[in-house]
Amino acid sequence: MSSLDDVPRFLSRAAIGATVRITVLRHNQRVELTAILAQMPEAAPARP
Repeated sequence: MSSLDDVPRFLSRAAIGATVRITVLRHNQRVELTAILAQMPEAAPARP
């Protein structure tokens, strides 16, 4: 993924129960987020 805007699209392709890992760069430090998808994500609200 190239940005946080891609997260909902990425998660919509994951199966319930799948482990997802997202790495983001924040203040020049990598932060890794790992979670187990418990339910399908809601659609992201449209940006103005």
